Amino acid sequence: MKTALVIDVGGLKKITVEDDVTTVGGGVTSLEAMDAAGATGQAVVAGTVGSVGLTGLTIGGSYGPQLGNRGA
Repeated sequence: MKTALVIDVGGLKKITVEDDVTTVGGGVTSLEAMDAAGATGQAVVAGTVGSVGLTGLTIGGSYGPQLGNRGA
């Protein structure tokens, strides 16, 4: 029998935009972050699917259209 641990960060959805920095909680999706950052003229280097959480993107689970210009 295999076991697994799932940590649900879906409730951590706080987004704060101050000057040129956007801070997001672990449950924020890439679309939510793009909407918040875009409202202030910022861009988010993220994947092409808006429903992916930023926790997964942060640990390297992303490929998107801006990767060559602004990504790693």
